[in-house]
Amino acid sequence: MKCNRQLFLYSMTIFLGAFSNCSKKMSQLSVAKVPFTYSVTAQSGDFIVQQYVDTLIHIKLSISTTGGISDTVTLTPYIVPKGITFIESSSTGLPDFSWTFAIKVAIDSPGNYPVSIRTSSPSGDTKYLDFNFIVTPDSFCALTLAGNYRGNTTCSPGVPLGGIDNNVQIIAYNDKAIVEGSSTPSFNLTPVCGTGNLFFSSNLSGAGVTINETSGTFTNDTILLNYQVIENTGLFDGTCQTVLTR
Repeated sequence: MKCNRQLFLYSMTIFLGAFSNCSKKMSQLSVAKVPFTYSVTAQSGDFIVQQYVDTLIHIKLSISTTGGISDTVTLTPYIVPKGITFIESSSTGLPDFSWTFAIKVAIDSPGNYPVSIRTSSPSGDTKYLDFNFIVTPDSFCALTLAGNYRGNTTCSPGVPLGGIDNNVQIIAYNDKAIVEGSSTPSFNLTPVCGTGNLFFSSNLSGAGVTINETSGTFTNDTILLNYQVIENTGLFDGTCQTVLTR
């Protein structure tokens, strides 16, 4: 009787051990069949910045495990237009976690600029998050013209070099800039923000000449002025172009 009891207990031990091992293997197989998946959420909508104004934008991303065993997820900038700089090149974490990218925007031309961030994992899929940076025209772009300029003037045959001084200082206000030279009376430049074009005062009398029919363009450090120069006693009448470089 005692022998039968010991045999019974021995058989049960073997059975339970085998069942336990089988259960572990089934459990491992069950987990292995569930792939790692994750979700990414971020701020939605467009980011609006102003032309000529350096702006720091923050985009927060939240990564969460939605299936399987969590694995690392790496966040990296993917599409980055010129003028947009990510302060951090990438970030890696184990979900659930959040990360905020600091992005510097310094763009002079208005328009839409797409930006994309890629998320990837060794055992998961790759995702892309797209954002749109909208650069609006600066209504106060005259402020960017301030400074000291050295220039070069060329005129049509028969017109002595003159008209606008080659060395001028530009004092800027919100919507206009004042040009000051040693022999040319002060005059206003009025830029058309977002176009690169500008207008400036006509009928300037200085050094015995009148300047009119004016037009011009501007970029970051260069101003181009076209105008007509008429000598007040009628000695000459022609056109000139002055290129001012800061």
